[in-house]
This record gives sequence, C-alpha cells and structure tokens, in this order.
Amino acid sequence: MQYSISLNSSSFINLKSNHSHYLDITAHKNKPLQRKIKPSKESLCVLVVEDDPINQYVAKSLLESKGYQVDIAPTGQAALNLYQTNAYAAILMDMGLPDIQGTDVTRQIRILEKATGRHIPIIALTANGLQAKGECLMAGMDDFSVKPFEIEALTQLLKTWIETSK
Repeated sequence: MQYSISLNSSSFINLKSNHSHYLDITAHKNKPLQRKIKPSKESLCVLVVEDDPINQYVAKSLLESKGYQVDIAPTGQAALNLYQTNAYAAILMDMGLPDIQGTDVTRQIRILEKATGRHIPIIALTANGLQAKGECLMAGMDDFSVKPFEIEALTQLLKTWIETSK
C-alpha cells in the first residue's frame, strides 16, 4: 500500500492510496470535517479518538461510508468528556495522544464503566505494529488494529465487538 500526500498551491491536501479498500480524499485544510451522508436512525455512533487531522478525516469518511455516525475527539480529555455525555457503540482509540495516552484514557473509561455496568468496546488504532498489542490489551482495550487500516477489516472488527457487547 502506498500513499501520496501533497499540498498544492490552493492549500488543498490531497491524500490518495493505490489500495482499492481506501477512498481517494481531497480536503481543504481550513474546512471542518462535514458528514457526507445523513445517518439513519438505526446507524451506530462510533467515537474516533485521533489527534492527526488527516487520520481524523480518513477515519470519519470511511466509517460514514459504511453507515456509522462518527464523533471525533482530538485529545484524551475530549474523549473522556464525549464518553460521559454520549452513548457510543464503540471507541477507536489512537495510542499516542497529545495530552493523555490512549491506554490511560481506556483505563479511566473502564473505571467509569463500573458505575454503569455497561462495557463499551475499545479498539486500539496504532502505527506501532504488534509491539503495542500487549500494552493495549493490558490497559483494558478489547482489540487492536494497525494503521493504516483496511476499511473492510475494521468494519468487521467493529461489527463483531458491537454485537458481542449487546
């Protein structure tokens, strides 16, 4: 898999992949991420905890193309705040956040869950490969995916964990 990222003279970021499971994306660097589809009432909401704007856009676009509603938390504290005020079917957690590591955010969510008795699936997203898998699972994450992810594999992982947690 190869990516091509370029910044042209119009301040547009172009992100393209030669892998068929990825979307070609062109985003203006000053525009907020907007939903391309209106989710149905039956669609599930996923919290994506990711600090990189390009990764946020890619994850949001791909998951929305599969029918999920997506909220983005760019920091660990934002993730904790959103978790406490919204109901999510699952959380996709980046490991390297600017304020609180993904493993620490997960530990805090697991403590909060004890009061509700509800378990939300948390899937780690990391570029560190399999070295981080043990750390993720020990922190209380349910599963693990390496970035860049393939959308079909990630949606199958989400589907499995969401069905298991019901």
